[in-house]
Amino acid sequence: MQHEGDPNSPDVRHALDAVVHFEVKMVSRMEMEDWYDQATIDGVYRVPVVLHRIATKKLSTPWRATLSAAHLAMLFGDAEYMSLAHGNPKWIAEGVSVLPVSSRVVQSDALRFEKEMSAAVSAAVPAYGPLPYLPPVLFHARRDHDALWMASMDAVEFLEHALIPYAEREYGYERRVVDEYTPEGEREYEEFWQRQRTKLAENLPLFKAVA
Repeated sequence: MQHEGDPNSPDVRHALDAVVHFEVKMVSRMEMEDWYDQATIDGVYRVPVVLHRIATKKLSTPWRATLSAAHLAMLFGDAEYMSLAHGNPKWIAEGVSVLPVSSRVVQSDALRFEKEMSAAVSAAVPAYGPLPYLPPVLFHARRDHDALWMASMDAVEFLEHALIPYAEREYGYERRVVDEYTPEGEREYEEFWQRQRTKLAENLPLFKAVA
């Protein structure tokens, strides 16, 4: 949307705007900490999520979604999500083991993101296998003792496995397929979230503690 509006326009308008703020980046190199900081500032009280893709002559990646590990855990309904904001890798690995994901936990000052993300995907159970499919998630943080743990996964799987089920479960949101995002549809979603103000007020202030 920034190409159609002013510099303060959101990167994308969507039906779950009351819950999540998306910062969208299609670039040639990773600057995740800066992107996440920007998403946190612009998102105000909402869950900050960076949607990112590397696009160069040598490398073209799928769209990924990156957010704090604690936020992802809350979207999955984990009551102990706050414990995943900070900690050593062993603690984090134990904490994320209860989530419905295939996890890879990496702590590094120079994260080779695509290599580690590929390893997480390779280790996951195939979606067509006999076992329940668990989306692969890379949990990563710098070696600083108070570094924020982040979670990265395929953007579509983030929507399908975490964000949309959370909105359905917590707010009674109903997904639907539309040909385009119209002003009329946007007003419908705004009215829906106005009716959810009490529930939003109960849930969203908690996010500030892990930003």
